[in-house]
Amino acid sequence: GSYQIHVTSSDGSINNPALTIASDTNATFAGNVNISSPGDLYINSGTSYNNVGSVFMSNQRTEISSIIVDGTAQGDTALNFKTRSAGSTASAMFIDEFRRVGIGTDLPGNSLHILGTSDQQLKIDVASGGTFSSINFAEAGSNKAAIAYKHSTNEIQLPYSGNANSFVTMMAGGSERIRITSTGAIKFNAYGQGNLT
Repeated sequence: GSYQIHVTSSDGSINNPALTIASDTNATFAGNVNISSPGDLYINSGTSYNNVGSVFMSNQRTEISSIIVDGTAQGDTALNFKTRSAGSTASAMFIDEFRRVGIGTDLPGNSLHILGTSDQQLKIDVASGGTFSSINFAEAGSNKAAIAYKHSTNEIQLPYSGNANSFVTMMAGGSERIRITSTGAIKFNAYGQGNLT
């Protein structure tokens, strides 16, 4: 059988089950569960290799799982965010133990790995009135260069950089073939052969 905890009004006019505990120890709440601040919710699903603890939503159509991916004392974990599409539930975003993020894949090979079944696009959007949309490249928190789109002039800037000595190179066959210097000179086969100015 099951056990229930009821909420009853002082005059007895309301007597509703708030919590039902089944014989298999599964518990069902009749309403929302609120955790006041400060407060924590623990889901202890084991610490052995491949143990999984999950939170299910929308009648198990959406799932967030924590996975033990390291059988050693380190106990490294990964997070898997699953959604449902066309009747099938699959990983939408996966974060592995190295904090690499996979979108459409649960085996990210880089810091950000995007996998799809058709043509893929990475969209960078800004609100109306923005000046640039850009991908920035930095070292130790200091911006070094960027690939930028300037909205007011519809131009691509490569690389957009505040460094007066920056330049652009094009590679082919593992070697530099074209260089555009900071002065605007174009060099073929690197370092002075066939210059155009």
